[in-house]
Amino acid sequence: MHYRFKYQFLSLKPRYKICLFKILIVVLPFPSGTSDPYVKFKADGKQIYKSRTVSKNLNPQWNEKFCVPIEDITVPLVLKVFDFDKVGGDDPMGRAIVDLSGIEISK
Repeated sequence: MHYRFKYQFLSLKPRYKICLFKILIVVLPFPSGTSDPYVKFKADGKQIYKSRTVSKNLNPQWNEKFCVPIEDITVPLVLKVFDFDKVGGDDPMGRAIVDLSGIEISK
């Protein structure tokens, strides 16, 4: 899974806050030919945000903004993409791990 996102990373000592504005994720073709993807964001094993579902799209873009406090920037941010299913469980489509410690902090 390839991803690209715009962000603002603010230092709010002793905590940090990450604000994500735009996310573009390219997913591989799905067996059914279409998907209804959404993204779950996790840090330290806890879900911190869930995006809206983009209906019938294999190249979704989310223009959402969310800001969450980050206690420890050495803990990576995990993005998991799922295909929403009305019947049964949602299907995993991919995941990415973002190293927050390498992100430049806004001044």
